[in-house]
Amino acid sequence: MPTDPNQKEESGQSRRKVLQAMGGAGAAGLFAGCLSGDDEGEIDSIEMFTSNLPFLEDHIMNILDDFVEQHGEQYGIQETEWSDRGPEEEEIVSFLESRIRDDDAPEVLETYNLIFQNYNREEGVYADHEQFDRFEEVTDRFFDGLVEGLRIDGEVRSLPHYMTFPVIYSNNELFDETDLEPPSIGDRRTLHELLDMGVELHENSSAEFGFMFRQSGPEMYDIIHSEGIQLLNDDRTEVAFNTDEMVEIMTRLQELTEDGVIPDLAWTGFSDEPAQQFGAGTVAMHIQNVSSIRLIENFGEEWVTGETMTVGPMPENVNYGGHLGRNPIGVVDLGKSEVAQQAAFDLCAIATSEPYMEEFLRETTVLVPHQGAVETVRTDEEFLEQAPNLAEAYELFDAITGDTRPEIYQDDIAEIYDTLLAGYADIGLGNVDPQEGIDQMEEDINQILQR
Repeated sequence: MPTDPNQKEESGQSRRKVLQAMGGAGAAGLFAGCLSGDDEGEIDSIEMFTSNLPFLEDHIMNILDDFVEQHGEQYGIQETEWSDRGPEEEEIVSFLESRIRDDDAPEVLETYNLIFQNYNREEGVYADHEQFDRFEEVTDRFFDGLVEGLRIDGEVRSLPHYMTFPVIYSNNELFDETDLEPPSIGDRRTLHELLDMGVELHENSSAEFGFMFRQSGPEMYDIIHSEGIQLLNDDRTEVAFNTDEMVEIMTRLQELTEDGVIPDLAWTGFSDEPAQQFGAGTVAMHIQNVSSIRLIENFGEEWVTGETMTVGPMPENVNYGGHLGRNPIGVVDLGKSEVAQQAAFDLCAIATSEPYMEEFLRETTVLVPHQGAVETVRTDEEFLEQAPNLAEAYELFDAITGDTRPEIYQDDIAEIYDTLLAGYADIGLGNVDPQEGIDQMEEDINQILQR
C-alpha cells in the first residue's frame, strides 16, 4: 500500500447514496464535496476532492460516515461523493478546471500547496473560512502559525490538512566506510560542505554517487536559499537569483554531474525514480520529501533500518534551506450557497479532528497540524520502535520548524517553478553554460511576472 502522497496512484471516484429516515441518517462516503441546494437550510449532496490519497479510502469513507451521522439530517444530505486525482499536478488541475468550467466544482478541495497557491488569488474559488461557525474552535487545535500561513489578501482561504518538508537521507553504511558523519539535527552542514562530502564519499567509499536530489521546484529553491539567494525581489516583480553565487553553485553542480558524483537522474526524476535509486544503496546522500520515508524503506528493504539510514536537515548557511509545505483542505466558494459552504466547513472540521488526524499520521509519513494527534503518536513508543526513521523525522520537525523559509504566495508560482526546473536541468546535464542558462531562466521568469 503506497504511503507517499507524491506517489503515482490510479484516479478514484466514489459516490454513495444516503437513505434518510425520520430521526436518523444512513451511511455515507468520504471526505468528498459536491454541495448543492439553497439557503433554506438543506442541501442534497456534498462532494470532496482529494489529491493522490486513494490509499486512504477507508479513512475517508469513515469521515463521510461521521459527517452524515452528525450533520446529515441537519442539512438534508441525500448523497456524498469523493473524487481523487494525482499525483501529477497537471492531472489534478485539468480535472478541477473542467469541473469549474462546468459549474460543478467540489465543495471541499484538498490539494497540494502549489495548486492552492495558484488558485488562491482566483476570485471566489476559496471561501473566507473565518466567516464559518466554530472557526476558532476548529483552528485552536492546530500548531501556532499554520492557519495564518494560509491567509491570503487578509482572508484565511483554507485549513491546514497535512505538512511535509524536504530532508537529507544518508546511507550510514557508506558513511561508515569513511571518517565522515552524516548531516544530523545537531550537525547541520552548508551546501558546499555537503558537496565536498559527496565528492569524498564518491572517491573513498563504495558509493556509486555521493550526492543526489529530486526534481522539485520548491526543494531546488531551498538549496540556493540556504546560501542567501532569493528567487524573486522583495516586491516580486523580477528575478533576484542571477548572482555570482548562483553561477558558482550551478557551475559546481554541473561539474559534479559530469564527474559522476551526482547522477543524471537528479535532474530528471521526481518521486519514484530517485527514491528507488537511493533505495538501491548506491547513493550516499539524497534530498527528497519526508513523505518519501516509507517509499525509500520499501525500495531499500534489504538495508534500510533506523541504524543504517539518517533523516537529517537541509543545508544551512545564510538561511536554513528548507520549506514547510502546507497541503490544505478548504471550502470552495464559486457562488455556492451559505448553507452548502457551512456544511463543507463542518466536513473539514471532522476531517481535521484528532481521531482522524492521528489515523492519518499512522497511515502516512507526513505530519499533521493537530497538536494533540501529533503528541499522541510521537509518545507512542511501540509505534515509533516499529518506525524509527519516522521518529527521527518528528524530532527533526521540532528542530527546524521555526527556521523554514516562508512559502511564496505568487500568481503562476507553479509555472515559475517549472521554468526553474527546466533551466536547472539544462545546466546540470551540461546542455548549456551556467551563466547562459541562468540568463535564460531570468528572461523566461520575468516574462511570466510581467503578464
